[in-house]
Amino acid sequence: MNKRKRDLARAYLRRSSEKQEASLDAQLKWAKNTAPKHDVTLNATQLELEQMMDKGLNYYNDVYIDDSESGSDMSRPGLLKMVEDVISNPRISHVFIFRRDRFARPEEPLEATLLEQSLTMAGVTIVFSDSVAGPSPQGPEKLFQTLVSLFQYYQSGEFLDQLADRVIRGHLLNACKGHWTGGSAPYGFIRVLVNASGEVKEELPPRKHVHLEGCHIEIRPHDLQKIAIWLRILDLKSNGMGYQRIAKVLNEENIPSPNAGGTRKYRGITCSVSSTWGRSTIRSLCKNAAIVGWLEYGKRSTGKHRRFGEEGPRVLADTDRVDGKRRKVINNPASIRSKGKMGFEHQYDIEKWHELQRVMEERGKNQRNISKGGDPSKYPLSCRVYDLTEECGWTMTGATVSNRKIYQCGRYQKSHGMECYHNVVDADGLLSHLVADLRRKLVIPGGREPTRELLLRKVEHGLVNLPNPPDQRSILSDSIAHYESQINKLTRRMAADADDDELYTRLKEEYKRLVKERTDKQRQLDNLQECSLPEPRQIDPMLEVENALNMIEEINNVLETPVVAARVQKLISSLGIRIGVNFGKAIRGQREVRQLLGGMITSDNHPLSVPTFGKNNLEGKELVLSPPTKSDSLNAPIKGDDGDLSLSKTKSNQRKGISLTKVHHAGA
Repeated sequence: MNKRKRDLARAYLRRSSEKQEASLDAQLKWAKNTAPKHDVTLNATQLELEQMMDKGLNYYNDVYIDDSESGSDMSRPGLLKMVEDVISNPRISHVFIFRRDRFARPEEPLEATLLEQSLTMAGVTIVFSDSVAGPSPQGPEKLFQTLVSLFQYYQSGEFLDQLADRVIRGHLLNACKGHWTGGSAPYGFIRVLVNASGEVKEELPPRKHVHLEGCHIEIRPHDLQKIAIWLRILDLKSNGMGYQRIAKVLNEENIPSPNAGGTRKYRGITCSVSSTWGRSTIRSLCKNAAIVGWLEYGKRSTGKHRRFGEEGPRVLADTDRVDGKRRKVINNPASIRSKGKMGFEHQYDIEKWHELQRVMEERGKNQRNISKGGDPSKYPLSCRVYDLTEECGWTMTGATVSNRKIYQCGRYQKSHGMECYHNVVDADGLLSHLVADLRRKLVIPGGREPTRELLLRKVEHGLVNLPNPPDQRSILSDSIAHYESQINKLTRRMAADADDDELYTRLKEEYKRLVKERTDKQRQLDNLQECSLPEPRQIDPMLEVENALNMIEEINNVLETPVVAARVQKLISSLGIRIGVNFGKAIRGQREVRQLLGGMITSDNHPLSVPTFGKNNLEGKELVLSPPTKSDSLNAPIKGDDGDLSLSKTKSNQRKGISLTKVHHAGA
């Protein structure tokens, strides 16, 4: 393969976690400083990188990033898009990657080597900070370059294996001594910093981390009222009461659940934690040995590179994977788990606790080791359907009831019926409705040539807006306004919760973080006002139209009759389809039921009229939706076992609609 003419360049950046604060910034600085030495053009700025991180973009202009992504994952979106663009565009002659371990830390070194060779064989030069991999040479030089690449990727993968080995051995040693191995303290307990003589030096609030030589972290009973509730749960369970019934008793008495009033992330979105108890929470407390003063380590094995075994860290076996590929969680037998006595007296009778464990173990034998994973194509719209009723906003998950596939409200299921309603929609009917609507919108009248001419005329007369890079000043202004809104909300909440010292401290820390972020964004905006911005990249209308036509033909091929659920599931994901549905009361016979009233369909992951997770969503993102047009109405009814679940009132909000290309949202 001939070497490509020096012209354009691309940069690929990756970091494994958000704790590596300067990693992406330093990688981009190195790429920008190195590009002129190779006489190529790299269009990238630090401000654009920050915008990509804020917006969660994987590619923009000449930069591709994978933020908080493991190098062992070879299906990273930024990496795959970079390889696709570089190979397909002959003008791209150079790719800048700081080190090979940024490119990949694979389990199989040959996989990364072959991926690298796919670029060099296309005539691309890959520039690393310590070496250069030129277009594939011939003879001994090619063999040498391949061996160097293979060895370095082997070292990169070996690093993760060694790190996983050290982490497991460290946790095992701490557990044997009764030291805390990480995570939040159990219900009613608190983490404490203890010196070598066993003296408590400091009580640690949630999320505070301390590394002090000669000291370690343990847990101690702290809130006696919560401990009493835990003991009551154990007594109720010992008397034969089930998990769900215990949760119902506590909810009826308005006893707050663990972490009530706190926050956690669902699918990357910060939400408030519900105050209701659930079956899984009760079950975990009944099985937690901390209440009797014992620390157990190795209950489950979940690692990617090493897992806890009978003799310590072990290599993953075939039994750790599904179909030889996808990793699964393994419950280790009690005989190999590590146990250590913690530095406080047991809070519950040890003999009664062991008897309770024996009874629960015996009752759980029927369901043990039965795989709960299913075929993702069975419910192709799972987590793509949202319940919009009364600003619920939770995703609807797939289930089969009486041989009928449905989607049901996740909030109702998670709260065990304490929140929201038992809203369900027929799965097959909803999929048929979506497919019919896509077919209707994506049909090409008259064939490819007339459609191409029509699109080009619309572009020429400004009837179709091609994507342009976002205005940087506008993005920063929106970001500052978002932080202002968050700060105002947090200020009101701090005033309301001033009596709760623990919660007030956590809110104060979040307040300081938001103020710092807002100040940084304001400084960036002020600096930007003093300098001129580069001209945005020009869009080729002909290329965009061709991409649109190709994508429409590809979609129509997938939607051919009969519909193959597995192919449709991938299509729905790539188009970013979201479906919002509304429910209301209805009378059937002499009883009150829930009935589907209508909804909306959006594409390109465009937000619905209710934010994801609704009232629980603490990110405060306001949605600005354009009014639907008459042509966007969805009039096809959904037929289910319960009759005509009509969407005759459904309105489709498609401000973005079906994009001309799949990458408009990334500014490509």
